[in-house]
Amino acid sequence: MLKLITLVVFAFSINTFASKARNRALNNSFHLNGVQSEFVSPYHLFSIKDFVSVESGNTNATNANNGAEGIFKTTLSETSRILISVGHKDEAVQAQRQFINSVATTSFSPQQNPIEVIYAQKTESMVWGVGAFYSTFKDKLADNNETSAGLRLGASHGDFKWKTNLGLTNKVQNTTNGTLEGKPYFNLALRFNQDFHRFGFDYTTWEVKRSDLTNTETDSHALLNMKLQYLQTFAKDGEDFFYGLALDSNTVKNKLTDKKLNRLALPVWIGFENQSNDWLTLRGSIKQTIWAQSKDENGYTNGATEGAFGLVDSDYDGEPNNTETALGASIKLNNVRLDGTLTALIGKTQTQSINSTNILSQVAVIYFF
Repeated sequence: MLKLITLVVFAFSINTFASKARNRALNNSFHLNGVQSEFVSPYHLFSIKDFVSVESGNTNATNANNGAEGIFKTTLSETSRILISVGHKDEAVQAQRQFINSVATTSFSPQQNPIEVIYAQKTESMVWGVGAFYSTFKDKLADNNETSAGLRLGASHGDFKWKTNLGLTNKVQNTTNGTLEGKPYFNLALRFNQDFHRFGFDYTTWEVKRSDLTNTETDSHALLNMKLQYLQTFAKDGEDFFYGLALDSNTVKNKLTDKKLNRLALPVWIGFENQSNDWLTLRGSIKQTIWAQSKDENGYTNGATEGAFGLVDSDYDGEPNNTETALGASIKLNNVRLDGTLTALIGKTQTQSINSTNILSQVAVIYFF
């Protein structure tokens, strides 16, 4: 019986220090920090102890969530730390590739064997960090290749924080779909903390185009997203209950046809973490867009971007049900955390089942030293 209980707990395990699984279980709430948040917020390198993290995933990953990766972070001195990762796929690259693959029914590959280095330093008045990522692949025989590169920078000035993620190069080519080229991806995020209150503003913009095998431009799109967020958290002694809401504006333009998708939405989310005892933590969250209006003159593919349902709308319409829940737990074994997910219990298309296909579909082992 004890072995069975341990197996079930392990199957639901989601690490306390913000692995990809924990972020998903808590609906990627913007106040989380830890192993994965160090990529988007370099100043988080000083938030947790040094660690080695190994996450399982698909060798042929299709997005930033389902690939294998490893992370190593260590202290260089009392005021500096460094993080090195292999396999981490960056949103600055994947957002554009996933979008074109969705709207143009193409199969452009994600980043191939990316590497990333982030350095952070602490001074008397601030913590700042800078990082860079790079990937490249070339198959000369089949004439398939990809390359990506980007920079990130962020700083924490007490309660006020800022960060930026810049995708500089994003190009993929294959002999079936032609060539994808992404113009610079730019994200700027501002954060402000006051007691238990969290405020956030995010500005994201990018452009992407595709040319066929004859070098004729077949797709060209531009995205602009702005999000104003507020969250209240009640975190104390391993417990955390939080709720948040956001005003989310999303615009995507088909530059070849001059048709747009416009969406304005008010999503809300609630989540909790409860440390049941020294080795077990339970958590869960729910998210729902309580109000949304979208107008899609282009008829973007369902799911390609927020507000896209594969239909052409000449006027602003409401949206179908979008309530999304996620559940999880974590276990602690001395300095090691075991982290796993059940895909059937996370996301909008839950099957509410546990079987050999979805049990332990994503596993991480994190060792803190």
